Amino acid sequence: MTDNDPRRHRIIACRRALHWHFLEIDDVRWAELEWQNDRGWLIKDAAGRYQTEHPDAMGALQLARRMIMDGTMPTPEQAAAAAEMASGKPALRLINEERNTP
Repeated sequence: MTDNDPRRHRIIACRRALHWHFLEIDDVRWAELEWQNDRGWLIKDAAGRYQTEHPDAMGALQLARRMIMDGTMPTPEQAAAAAEMASGKPALRLINEERNTP
């Protein structure tokens, strides 16, 4: 999946919370990384859908940033639409909605 969304070329910020990293552009979540002992770092889109994984944190961050920039990571809107289509229900995580994170 690729697109020409100009947001992909803005600064990608990273927030950390225990076993998660959140990648954001303009305070909107684009991706999240979640640590799992048996698999390493899971790279997920803005709706929390699995995309791929990486064994170490720095490599996972670099890969997720590259996916955002090259268009292989869906935009938050695309991620929400895909989650809704797959489940038949509205996406549980709305764009820019914060979970229990600081």
